Amino acid sequence: MDLGLVTTLGAIGAGGVALLAKILHRRRSGLQQGPEQEVLVDYPDHDDLISYAQNYRGCLTNLRKAYIEITLVDDETGEEISELLANARRLWDESSEGLKKSDSAMLLQRPETVREMATEASSKLSDYSIAIHRAIDSIAIRETSRENHMQAAKEMYILAYRAYLDFLYVAAEIYGDDEILRLQI
Repeated sequence: MDLGLVTTLGAIGAGGVALLAKILHRRRSGLQQGPEQEVLVDYPDHDDLISYAQNYRGCLTNLRKAYIEITLVDDETGEEISELLANARRLWDESSEGLKKSDSAMLLQRPETVREMATEASSKLSDYSIAIHRAIDSIAIRETSRENHMQAAKEMYILAYRAYLDFLYVAAEIYGDDEILRLQI
């Protein structure tokens, strides 16, 4: 081994070496380019893709449950409202943590089409999360625009779910793995 390579590897540490190995493995595995689409020859990122989809599904489910909690506020008073809002906030917090984990799993995902679809889906999920947070806050401070926030959250859910399905279908097609479609909600 050449002294320069040893010095470089020593400088980046074990974590850097692992990342470098993963990048090199991806580069070697490569893609077969067809005239119509990309088809993976070897896909070491399959586990990352499954993890991303499962985290996304969990976040979307928690945000949907938070939405349900805040829709029940109309039928309650006093302490029940506080409890519903606390549950909605807890579910929102859990989804926020899951969203961070999901995004980091897809940063180096190949092929680029899958990464782009995941990025779009994450963006829509983030928009939905923000809409839920605004709806929770509007209820907590008794804003008159609460209905607008609830409607926005409902619309953002549809967009986030559609982006998730688009991601799953593209990933299943590119990876040639219909099992990915089982991750639908």
